[in-house]
Amino acid sequence: MKILSIGNSFSEDAQRYLAAVGHSLGLKIKCVNACIGGCTLVRHYNNIRSGARDYLVQECGTNVRESATLREIILSDSFDVITLQEASVRSVDYHNFEPYLSELVKYIRGLCPDAKIALHETWGYESESERIKNLGYTAHEDMYASIKEAYAKAMSEAGADFL
Repeated sequence: MKILSIGNSFSEDAQRYLAAVGHSLGLKIKCVNACIGGCTLVRHYNNIRSGARDYLVQECGTNVRESATLREIILSDSFDVITLQEASVRSVDYHNFEPYLSELVKYIRGLCPDAKIALHETWGYESESERIKNLGYTAHEDMYASIKEAYAKAMSEAGADFL
């Protein structure tokens, strides 16, 4: 299986050990991450429009290329699954997802029509963190409930295949 994640540090964290975990289960997984730290869906959308070479490319957790466009990365292989995510700080509100997510899904399907599109749900911050308080939450569970709601609606509206 070949998986491409288009994201930020959350996708970097998720991809770091995925191939090794798959291998331990007898699966062969190629993991590619198109990463910009802290990147939002709106920035990914603007990058496809401008052709920005802003992406660090990682394979199975190792940096392999420092400057690539999303188009180059998407066309670099025949991916089975392509994941997208919103930046964690913006994941609590569905309105941050659109229209950018739908446009990204349309773009990806145009370049890689056989790939399944998945949304990579982020997670809530620790209850004691300043970041969670700055978003107006007092508990991890409350932030996570907002994230789950936003991602469920985003998946349905953008036509993603799974979460």
